[in-house]
Amino acid sequence: VVAAGNTGPADGTVDAPAAAADALAVGAADATGALASFSSRGPQTGNFAIKPEIVAPGVNITGDRAAGTTMGSPLSGRYTTASGTSMATPLVAGAAAVLAAVHPGWGPARLKAALVSAARGASGGDVYEVGGGMLDVAAAVTGTVAAEQAVADLGDIPFGTTHPVTRTLHWSNTTRKPVILNLSAELADRGGRPAPAGAIS
Repeated sequence: VVAAGNTGPADGTVDAPAAAADALAVGAADATGALASFSSRGPQTGNFAIKPEIVAPGVNITGDRAAGTTMGSPLSGRYTTASGTSMATPLVAGAAAVLAAVHPGWGPARLKAALVSAARGASGGDVYEVGGGMLDVAAAVTGTVAAEQAVADLGDIPFGTTHPVTRTLHWSNTTRKPVILNLSAELADRGGRPAPAGAIS
């Protein structure tokens, strides 16, 4: 779980180590769920992968203050208030720890996928800016179905490609009872304009 960085609002500003494919890159949002202007954005440079994959509260967060430090706006000798993706990241790390306690057999990739797929809507950006959306640890812990992939990355598809591009996706039932899923697929550009009918299924 790695902070996406604070070099937004420009695109392509998620850098190492958050840029690593296996990293769960965390962006910052405010208390209303709107993307923070400073939060680094994707897509990933070179391969257009989705980064960050999730956002969490990272604006005006009060936390512990190490003795003698001056980061943020110190409230006392023990606490300070600050903004940044580094303030959002511990919330996601804690959520991953809670989820790992509930599902001790899950590895890092599955924990990442479950957190991202359970995220709720965030505003102020598209999937390359907010990923799956705002962290929702309760939904991740209590959900009856968990995705086994954080994002369905189709890669860089050259303009004019006419052959189908396919990916196999998996979901797991986390209960002992049958679950029925109703699946659908939508495709739109970054401006929200839908693709022609039949472009995705």
